[in-house]
Amino acid sequence: MRKGLVLVLLLFLAVIVTYFIFGKSATYSFVLPKNDLKSNIDYILANSQGQYGIYIKNLKTGETFTRQELTEFESGSLYKVQLMATTFEQIKEGKIKENDPLSADVASLNKQFGISKEDAELTKGVLNFSMLSAIEQMITISHNYAALALANKVGQKNILNKTSALDFSIFLERLYKGEVVSLEYSQKMLDILSRQKVNDRIPKYLPKGTKVAHKTADIGFFEHDAGLVFSNGGDFIIVVLTETKNPPTASDNIGRIAEVTYKYFNK
Repeated sequence: MRKGLVLVLLLFLAVIVTYFIFGKSATYSFVLPKNDLKSNIDYILANSQGQYGIYIKNLKTGETFTRQELTEFESGSLYKVQLMATTFEQIKEGKIKENDPLSADVASLNKQFGISKEDAELTKGVLNFSMLSAIEQMITISHNYAALALANKVGQKNILNKTSALDFSIFLERLYKGEVVSLEYSQKMLDILSRQKVNDRIPKYLPKGTKVAHKTADIGFFEHDAGLVFSNGGDFIIVVLTETKNPPTASDNIGRIAEVTYKYFNK
């Protein structure tokens, strides 16, 4: 009888140990080690390979966290944010109008920007936008041909550039302060970024309804997200640029970094 009771107790302990060792890690329940941002981000990235360029700044308190913030990464679709600013600058100057038609011949764009048949998302056809709808689609669904058509229109041909977490954060802070193009157009750009449809990174683990103005990017082994999160504990900039052989893990890590940052600033 006593042996049977001992076996039951041992079995119960084994279940508890298994849950804490495997169950929690499997659900990634996030028992964080310390109540400081660096320790929590280090914890998230402890077993992650590749490079992570990070810049975080609480715009209310000025508190910052950085990690490889000067390292340059292929910008991927992050260039579209700067292209949006360039387009609104020309709209402000009266060179073009928001409702001007924008027609794009796919084959011509592929040739002009050196996109091979193997790499092209589209090979033929004509796409029709207004200037404003092209901006909206370029940002909110990352429409590549809307971006190419805009780049061709406004003369921004060199779009395959690089950026660092620090460089992009400087642009975002200027945008937040209303210093990009003008206060009016900065707000327009923030509104468009807030309508982002690709929300599998920064917003993924944030409380429902949290306002996030951001732009994602992914190309090859690069996986990025950069933007502004609005919260009671202080609106904050968060830029996470990554280069890894496991982009899905990097994508989830970006979400986790945003989560612990939000919790830290709103504790």
